[in-house]
Amino acid sequence: MIYRNTLIYNELGDSARFGSALTRPPPTAIFIKMSFVHLHCHSEYSLLDGANRISDLIHRAEELEMPALAITDHGKLHAAWEFQKTAKKSGVKPILGAELSLIDSTDPAERAHLTVLAETQTGYGSLCQLISQGRLAAPKGQAALAWEALAGHTQGLICLTGCQRGPVARRLLARQPLLAG
Repeated sequence: MIYRNTLIYNELGDSARFGSALTRPPPTAIFIKMSFVHLHCHSEYSLLDGANRISDLIHRAEELEMPALAITDHGKLHAAWEFQKTAKKSGVKPILGAELSLIDSTDPAERAHLTVLAETQTGYGSLCQLISQGRLAAPKGQAALAWEALAGHTQGLICLTGCQRGPVARRLLARQPLLAG
């Protein structure tokens, strides 16, 4: 390939001139192996939202060469023991989390979803505290937290934007990008 009007330097390297032709070797493609980690996955323990058996999820993660996988069932950690045990046997790093329902202060009937992952053992404890608070504060079967409840239990947690019912997605879908964050 010849590139015209390319800036080149003379032998001394102190001045440049235009208009000369410069021959370059063809570009080389560099392939980098990249991996994907699913951070928002529901198991069979998320009733009406997930039908995936833990063993099937781990098997699929192995097939896709995922180094890790997160289980984020709705408001519970019921899959945690089985998931962690099965994932470790397979060499897939288990990431424990949950999708929490949060009460909207402007409309208590409306719930926003927030996906929370435990980064550390302290984070796992914080997540357990939040889930317990949500179960105790809401009517049976409707675990939900006030946004304010998150304030005291954030250490060791990673929050994701969640699904379409998450706070960011809801604002974007309502065409309110400035309020999305």
